[in-house]
Amino acid sequence: MDKEGASIIHVNITDFFASVAIAEDRSLQEKAFVIAYEGDGRSVVISSSACARREGIEKGMYLSTAFRMVPHLQVIPPDERASFVMQRSLYEIASGYTPAVENSPGGHLYLDMDGTSRLFGPAIDSAVLMSRTICERLSLQPAVAVASNKLVAKIATRAIRPSGITHIPKGEEKDFLFSQDISLLPGLSYANRRLLRVAGIRKIGTVADLDDQQAEALLGKNGIALRNSARGEDLTPVNTRRFEERSVSTRIDFNRGSQRLDTIEAALIRGAEDIGLQLRKESMGCHALAITIYWADRKVTTYTGRSKELLVWDDQLIQTLKGWLDKALSRRLHVIAVALKGTQLRPYIEETELFEEFSVTKTRQIQKSVDLLRLRFGNHLVTRATALHHG
Repeated sequence: MDKEGASIIHVNITDFFASVAIAEDRSLQEKAFVIAYEGDGRSVVISSSACARREGIEKGMYLSTAFRMVPHLQVIPPDERASFVMQRSLYEIASGYTPAVENSPGGHLYLDMDGTSRLFGPAIDSAVLMSRTICERLSLQPAVAVASNKLVAKIATRAIRPSGITHIPKGEEKDFLFSQDISLLPGLSYANRRLLRVAGIRKIGTVADLDDQQAEALLGKNGIALRNSARGEDLTPVNTRRFEERSVSTRIDFNRGSQRLDTIEAALIRGAEDIGLQLRKESMGCHALAITIYWADRKVTTYTGRSKELLVWDDQLIQTLKGWLDKALSRRLHVIAVALKGTQLRPYIEETELFEEFSVTKTRQIQKSVDLLRLRFGNHLVTRATALHHG
């Protein structure tokens, strides 16, 4: 491990989709523009340029509001292919320093530099070299932080963005976090932030000082976990699987076998809700779905289909799976379980942070509200009525 105990590097490309657009077209460097989908009155800003931010334009703002603030604002649709290629290039650069790289969507990388000091020296030296390489090869300006864990490194890059390098040695996490604004704390929802500000709490250090009872009273069921995060506690390892190789899965078992189509479809809907929530938590979608049927005679069959459309939302997943169910039900026996697996994952360009106050359509707003309830109280607290009809 690094001699100062700080061996995690976080690379954060601020406003990634706008930064990719500038890297592709340098003439945009000094222009006020946003990345957004036009044509919908409820469209919101996905990403904004530095010039637009200086005019007060922020991610998640309604596009109509942004136009009132900056009438000459340029709107550019997201280029998913260019963003994917840029994310892959970031990963390739980082992989030159350690094999332990977590490739997260939206211009984020986590590197575990433990054991690499003989090759590259202290982690901060690698961070400086990597930042320079990213700038020279990709024309991106990263915020890079070195810390003892992923959480502190992530907060550190948020604190210095849009770009720069910082180092939080092990043992100095509390001092660093104490004076940081609560808006930098990951996992804190818009409603939580608003509630804390009403209570006069504006610094992470104040949240860190809450006892268990105070944390739960202010922040609900996840209050203690958020309080621990405010203290810089994080044991989450670097996930070295590339997001293209990840998958989401679930299995629904029947109390007794069934041949009824409506019963099997109910299980399918419940499973779609499960994998949909898993995808949206990671800002991902999937292009491929596998339906595995477990039969009463202990045989197993699987049908795998691919969708050109990136599947993210429950209604998309349900309709797609229903269309493939006939192909999966290849036998006339009782079904005892259904399993679903989503693969070929790709980042989903979300128009605002998951569970924030803005949304694009009423359907998506309802979906996000349901997701929030499921995360807080359990996956099946809120579900479609038809999903209850399986035995």
